[in-house]
Amino acid sequence: MIFWVTDFVFPALLLCSSVYLLKLFSPYWIVVLLVTQTCICSLYLASLSLFWFSYMLFLVILGGLLVIFSYLTSLLSYEEMDSAGGSYLMISMSMAGLVLILGSFFNMFSFSQSSVSSESIFSVHSLILPVSGKMYCLIIFYLLLSLICVVNITKSKEGPLRLNV
Repeated sequence: MIFWVTDFVFPALLLCSSVYLLKLFSPYWIVVLLVTQTCICSLYLASLSLFWFSYMLFLVILGGLLVIFSYLTSLLSYEEMDSAGGSYLMISMSMAGLVLILGSFFNMFSFSQSSVSSESIFSVHSLILPVSGKMYCLIIFYLLLSLICVVNITKSKEGPLRLNV
């Protein structure tokens, strides 16, 4: 049953949401759809025993979408969300979520703890190599420094990313 979910349902959900992206015109609903696509993609990768990769993908894309959403809300602060786009999205995603929940419910009792393969253990060990430890520390320090710079640039007194004319 789990093979049916990973081989058919996740790619079908990604395809349907990608086609639905062409119908959306409101930037808010586009961000909501991109967040759901990110969740679906990370769940799909997690079901393929690539949990760390899916976790990093989710965090990076969600961080980028947070920046895009804050920029859009500062530029389009008075634009209302189109409610018709959201109703279609909610109906389709709730139906897809129901299929996923039912699919995982039927296979809940057949999961065993010994299903961890040596490939997934190798992927975790190859993620952080001792040789590249200094590079990881440098990247973490750079990201922390850029976060502090961005916070100092966007003070709350001046307003969010735009000038009041």
